[in-house]
Amino acid sequence: MNSTTLSLETVEARLEAGIVYVTLNRPDKRNAVNAQLLRDLVQATQELAYRPEARVLLLSGAGPSFCAGYDVSQAAHADTRSQWIASEEMAKAFAQIEAAPVVRIAQVHGHAVGAGLGLAMLCELRYATPDAVFAVPELDFGIPFSMGGTNSLTRYIGVTRTADMVLNARRMSGAQALSYGLVTEVVALDELSAQVQAIAQKLARRPSVLLMTTQVSLREAALAHTPEGKNDLAAMFLCRQDPDCQQVSAQYTQQFRPKK
Repeated sequence: MNSTTLSLETVEARLEAGIVYVTLNRPDKRNAVNAQLLRDLVQATQELAYRPEARVLLLSGAGPSFCAGYDVSQAAHADTRSQWIASEEMAKAFAQIEAAPVVRIAQVHGHAVGAGLGLAMLCELRYATPDAVFAVPELDFGIPFSMGGTNSLTRYIGVTRTADMVLNARRMSGAQALSYGLVTEVVALDELSAQVQAIAQKLARRPSVLLMTTQVSLREAALAHTPEGKNDLAAMFLCRQDPDCQQVSAQYTQQFRPKK
């Protein structure tokens, strides 16, 4: 069986039998999102997901977690220009993945936090372990939940539960996420990979045009329910320049610094 493989610095990707397997590969950082990971995600998507034989993109994480969110260490000493560029890069990466003409599946174990939750919500189908952790700790970090995350989360779980998750940084288990409508199905960890792959393989056997037109219908239905969020980079940037928010951010990042 023919396959195409990409081994990038922070992402492993391959296209095989119509499925683009994309694995976030920073296991020592719980696949936290940094600038390199965003670049690698864009490259993997552009090089594999737009090929005519591609039908499905299966997004997973190596090691103990799917994605633990934004890598706060890269923002600790970033100047204003670097912060803006980083925000733009994340917005472009998310848009690139969402625009890919393939059905997207998230295979979630461990943590799907902040930007990691955002990545999962770019996928039409989300499968998680019962003890997976979904959370939005952005306010603890001194920034808003951006990249359209608030709108997307509201679309799945409603305004009241979204407000609780965002304002109170409330954690949600995979089992809770299923009951609230955030995930498609809960699967035991030892069965997760095989079951999700079987689902991807079944989808990959369907005609490409049929999948793409169905995606359009699903997207239109979702936007009719909850319109797409406005570009919220300005709100994030404003908070990053606010002295009070900067103090919150400094206190939050302090807990992740290596102890001397």
